[in-house]
Amino acid sequence: MADDLYPIIDVAEYESAQHEELGSREKFWIEGPGGELWLYKKPRPTNLSEIWSEKLATEIANLIGVPCAEVQLAKIDGDLGTISKSFNPSGLQCFHGNEVLANVVSRYDIARRFGQSDHNVKNIIKAISWSAENGLLDFEGTLSELALFAMLDGLIGNTDRHHENWMIILNQNWQIRMVAGMSLFRVAPSYDHASSLGRELNDDRRQRILSENRMLNYIVGGRGKRGKGRVYADENRRVAFSPLRLAQLIGRWQPEIARPGLERLGNTPDAAFRNVISKIPPVLMSDTAKNFAYQFVITSKAELLRSVK
Repeated sequence: MADDLYPIIDVAEYESAQHEELGSREKFWIEGPGGELWLYKKPRPTNLSEIWSEKLATEIANLIGVPCAEVQLAKIDGDLGTISKSFNPSGLQCFHGNEVLANVVSRYDIARRFGQSDHNVKNIIKAISWSAENGLLDFEGTLSELALFAMLDGLIGNTDRHHENWMIILNQNWQIRMVAGMSLFRVAPSYDHASSLGRELNDDRRQRILSENRMLNYIVGGRGKRGKGRVYADENRRVAFSPLRLAQLIGRWQPEIARPGLERLGNTPDAAFRNVISKIPPVLMSDTAKNFAYQFVITSKAELLRSVK
């Protein structure tokens, strides 16, 4: 029924704010009627699936308790896209992952997003540890947040967690928090998840994978380089793992950190995932794509939970 579908919000009358330089898609900030800032993203003409994958990733994150930027379906003059609500409307000081790593990793190339093997689990932990020692971050809390991001990426197959797709942000009321012994910065909510759930496929390919029962193969290796993530296990690996395999490794390396998120995942019924997927309007997502996305998620879920038993 139409009432059960996610609405497509007409934002043509929203005020234009500024252009966004980061990323590969056309995007710009707009101001809503209540003064809130939203980032409008227009999909590439060859891949409208970026719209539903962005929306579904957020809804799935909400289901399993992963802090995430709010995303709504949107349109401007008939052109479909998404809007993502700013989690930093006050313009608080923030640093992307590459800037965090550059503090502790010698000669870290902050401009290199592809093939950046220095963007790895070992170095991220090293950078968090250094930041915690200097009062900037809470060590265990930050690790827990990033482990949730890795679990989400593994669940939906997000292959675009490069070093500008996570950040730390100044805590609000930071003077009070410092007096109370809290860290100066915190991890910002997760964002930018369009490279997920097989959005690059057409329906013929999706149906063939489903019919031949090759979903797990597709998730962990069937996409070639496209299926690899942007976070490496360590600097010695020339190729990154798939997001699912990396999440499984983190679960084994840091079981106490990963356990709370995996428990929430395990307590989320499969029907809940099917429900959020079913709410994408048919104009954006076919039944085949919906079934594919559902099978993708429950296959990844089973693998994540199996790996820590």
